[in-house]
Amino acid sequence: MGLACNIYLPLSVDADDVADAVGILLGLPKKMASLRDGGGSGFNDAKAVEVDGVEVRGKHSVGMAYLTFKAPKGKKLINGMISLGVDFFVASREGAKFWNTVSPSSTPLWCAVGKRLVEFFGGYVVYNDCAEGRKNRYRRKGTSPKDRYGHHPDNDRGWAKFQKALFALESLTPKEVRAMKRVAGYVDCFENDGMTHKESA
Repeated sequence: MGLACNIYLPLSVDADDVADAVGILLGLPKKMASLRDGGGSGFNDAKAVEVDGVEVRGKHSVGMAYLTFKAPKGKKLINGMISLGVDFFVASREGAKFWNTVSPSSTPLWCAVGKRLVEFFGGYVVYNDCAEGRKNRYRRKGTSPKDRYGHHPDNDRGWAKFQKALFALESLTPKEVRAMKRVAGYVDCFENDGMTHKESA
């Protein structure tokens, strides 16, 4: 099955928001798009984050979705690739708790993505599911806005604040990715995340 980087996120964090966050971290273009509907729903002036090249497939199936990320024509993602994809599991169990889980390969890039996701949404990441030790886990409460119940907001002012916080995310840097070589399961050959041979040596 290979070595996985398991990213455990709160159940109230949905696949669409995770996909947008990962797209931003991978360097895809982002914008704040108007939700004007003219229907008097109260969202006439609301704006939401849109990230080009992000797609969530199968999100209405039971238990999982597939998140894909495709660079604009003529450009590449921060790891030098044109596209990437990753599984998103809904309400998967880890120990005594249930989480929404992202489970990519244990490469420096995905370990860096996992670290940033839990810093933003909260949760924890296991950088290499076949390794042990305290340095293999990273847990944070998350800096993204929460509603009065402590959950990921889905309406009203909390939702608007979340959209602004999501838009404020910045893409990963090569330095952040290289720093994850110490915890990643794969650091060579085709698993070097676009780094040069000199950098991955």
